[in-house]
Amino acid sequence: MPSVSNIALKISDLAFGYSKKPLLEIDELQIQKGEHLAVIGPSGCGKTTFMHLVAGLLRPQVGTIEIQGCDITRLKEWEMDRFRGRSIGVVFQRLHLLSAISVLNNLLLAQRLARIAPDKKKAMRLLDRLGIAAQAHVLPAMLSQGQAQRAAIARAVIHSPSLVIGDEPTSALDNSSAADAIQLIKELSESVGFALLIVTHDERVRSSMDRVLDLESQT
Repeated sequence: MPSVSNIALKISDLAFGYSKKPLLEIDELQIQKGEHLAVIGPSGCGKTTFMHLVAGLLRPQVGTIEIQGCDITRLKEWEMDRFRGRSIGVVFQRLHLLSAISVLNNLLLAQRLARIAPDKKKAMRLLDRLGIAAQAHVLPAMLSQGQAQRAAIARAVIHSPSLVIGDEPTSALDNSSAADAIQLIKELSESVGFALLIVTHDERVRSSMDRVLDLESQT
């Protein structure tokens, strides 16, 4: 039984639907710090809804969602915005790097938004670890696809969140690039200590994760 302090995400008796029709029901789910979970299933099975619930963008009709011991279903909207910025990181399918500022400044801005003092040395160490320190001062448009993916990973973890969510992070990547991206974020998860939740229909992700939650089997 993991200690409470080691549980990054805990979901209990969760239910969500539209027009009284259940879309998503999860009785119990826990993810520990450093653990990797893939949430898979075909289109329409509730993957995006699940991600939005965990990120606090939707509220369940029933149940609780705790991130690092905080029940986010009880937070006011402004409290959730602040909590999300501090405790959750997201790697999007469309990377959403700000095009007008450098890679380094994308990371420093992420720290500011998390209400953390910008730490250039920490940002550069992270970029170096991901093999893109040489691209720190270039605009995102100058990056290759693989470099941009690494920059997006760096931005998602620069504030040391408790939970990192990957939103279809491999769907646009070839086999080699997909494996590389997943391996990088897994290594960061283990060393930094955040839980990793990959929401995807990409079956290539399944074998590389600690556990798999198949939402199609939940319905």
